[in-house]
Amino acid sequence: MALPTPFSDKLGAVNIQYDFPKIKYFIAGYFHQNWKDVLEARGLAVNVESVIAEMLREGRAYLSGFRDELEQLLALNLDEHLLRDLLRTRYHCNYDPTIRDSTWRVWVEHLHDRVDQYLNLSL
Repeated sequence: MALPTPFSDKLGAVNIQYDFPKIKYFIAGYFHQNWKDVLEARGLAVNVESVIAEMLREGRAYLSGFRDELEQLLALNLDEHLLRDLLRTRYHCNYDPTIRDSTWRVWVEHLHDRVDQYLNLSL
């Protein structure tokens, strides 16, 4: 598994050493500020599962890289505050899993598991 591209800025008190371009692409493409409107316009349910179903239409190479980046992100073992700051503040994620009594880590794990399952089934 290749390491993500390094960068050097501070996230809270922790220096996050890596950038995650495929995670950024996912958030920018699927959880931007109008993500709910886009799903409604397509006649889809406005929920995370609809977004995941749309995302699984991406090419296998992207999905494999996305899964790898999610694994790398999870391996950093960031606390909830830092994980939220990374995804919400730095990457501008307009979905908040805590509204549904979940956590940022559980959400990232769920994304990883769904992509991993899809890739393993579509061999």
